[in-house]
Amino acid sequence: MPGISRNAAQTIQPTIRTWRLAATRINQSLEDIARLVNPSVRGWENYYGRCYRFALTPVLRHLERALVRWACRKFKRLRRHYNLAVHWGCNLSTAPDSRFFSPKPTNSVRDSRCD
Repeated sequence: MPGISRNAAQTIQPTIRTWRLAATRINQSLEDIARLVNPSVRGWENYYGRCYRFALTPVLRHLERALVRWACRKFKRLRRHYNLAVHWGCNLSTAPDSRFFSPKPTNSVRDSRCD
């Protein structure tokens, strides 16, 4: 099944690192971070996740960990509570008013162009 290759995933992760979310962006709001992240994630989902979205999971987990580290530095109540920050991060894309891109759930993951 076509999906994201290992080399492509390894080139996306340094892109996430160059955003330096936890190191330099703690003065920005969650909306600002979403405006920075969403266009890239949307493009990755559309390009690499066309046929097999599940293959993008490791890459998106890397982004989730970066957002959790950002939250630990941004919010005082999460500083020494990494598990609480992980729980906070899990609610980002599942909330009804989510600011972060989350693909629409479909019963059929495959696209007709993938055959």
